[in-house]
Amino acid sequence: MICHDQEPLNFDLYTSSELLLQGYRSPSRHYFENTIMSAEEKETYKQLFGNLNLRMAITPLAHVYDRVLLLHSEKNSLEQSKYHNHGFEGVYWWAHAVIARDWYRYAQVDQSLRRTNPQVEKDFLIYNRAWTGTREYRLKFAERLLQLDLLDFCRTKFQPHCDGKYYQQHLFQNPAFEISNDDLENYFDVNNADANSSADYVAQDYTNTNIEVVLETLFDDSRSHITEKSLRPIACGHPFILVATQNSLEYLKSYGFKTFSPWINEDYDKIANSAQRLETVLEEMNRIAKLPAQHKQQVIDQCQQIAEFNKQVFFSKEFFNRVIGEFIENLSLAQQNLEKHRTGHLFRSYIDFCNSCVNNQGRLNNEFEFVVKWLDNQNQ
Repeated sequence: MICHDQEPLNFDLYTSSELLLQGYRSPSRHYFENTIMSAEEKETYKQLFGNLNLRMAITPLAHVYDRVLLLHSEKNSLEQSKYHNHGFEGVYWWAHAVIARDWYRYAQVDQSLRRTNPQVEKDFLIYNRAWTGTREYRLKFAERLLQLDLLDFCRTKFQPHCDGKYYQQHLFQNPAFEISNDDLENYFDVNNADANSSADYVAQDYTNTNIEVVLETLFDDSRSHITEKSLRPIACGHPFILVATQNSLEYLKSYGFKTFSPWINEDYDKIANSAQRLETVLEEMNRIAKLPAQHKQQVIDQCQQIAEFNKQVFFSKEFFNRVIGEFIENLSLAQQNLEKHRTGHLFRSYIDFCNSCVNNQGRLNNEFEFVVKWLDNQNQ
């Protein structure tokens, strides 16, 4: 099984045959590839096995199945379909739910999360860190906060540098998210948090804000991929607006959570066009920020009741069992499908190639003799 159960799948990232000779390798495979094979044999090796994508990480191809289990955490996924058509049996499970229950477990009993002062500091809590890759929409979001004069209502920061790049030099994949502002850092405090911050929460951030605006990993995409980012406000009993892919709120509802309509207009969740979806979120933030104080407090009070319900669901045994049960069911089904492709064809090809190498002299045959014997018995 290949476990790719936290980050979004990216089939094209692993299409280079050069990856066959890099990355995850056992000592025996490392020795074989770098000591036994000649330069010419390496080229043949890449031609034969360099198109296996993530299967190239298996060390080596020592199993009798022609397909490989792929553990992932996304639904409605064209990427997963690519993998399925390329020799993988997908096993969906919501890994982030189990991870978040561990990371935020103290929130279940943390008294510092209790609101003691109804007069909060800001309306919106926004964690805005990385903006490269699938997260480029966050640059547009930051610019629009400034343009709509919403910064005074937000507890947020901005990171000018990300993955060694300065935001002014970013090349946008989606022109709709291109920004014209080249001095955003002058309006935001600098965000110096690293990726490890995902595994924690700051109680003061929640007690001093009304609503978290969650900037998910995937936004300009068709997949459903909900991470710990969306589960942190749930664990902390906090209302939220979800800046994620279309129908992400429906994804959460399917696991027993409630969302905040009609107190928050959640029509944004149904919008397919990502730029329009982002703008609709910002319009709703602007509406809430400008509400009269008494009306705003009524909205927050109603949303807070829903948030407390969601927190109880999140830490419940029933929710945990549902996530685990779904995983077990999906794994069982994938294993059944795997059995239909149990010929060892790929491994036999690998062994035949190894034996053809001039300097091998049967070393790999000895190491994987048990698989070779199984294949021989199957052919009798």
